[in-house]
Amino acid sequence: MLVVGTGVSDIEIALEVSKKHNTYISGKPTLHVPETVFKYAGEAYWWFVNNVITISTPIGRKVKDRILNGGGPFIGVSAEQLAGAGIV
Repeated sequence: MLVVGTGVSDIEIALEVSKKHNTYISGKPTLHVPETVFKYAGEAYWWFVNNVITISTPIGRKVKDRILNGGGPFIGVSAEQLAGAGIV
């Protein structure tokens, strides 16, 4: 099975499908944001994303191309989970 994309939904689909099929995913994994960040600092994370990582700030403008071309972070899943499930 080939899953096209490396968004969170794509990764979740690949993990589910990998239980019954050899699975491949196209795309490059991005930064992983661990669940513990949301458990203990969820409000701060979303404040940072909505107020600092925007094109209105120097930091946001600096990372804009990387985010647009590389994708947003994995939330709740990681590249290690993919490898552990045998996904290539």
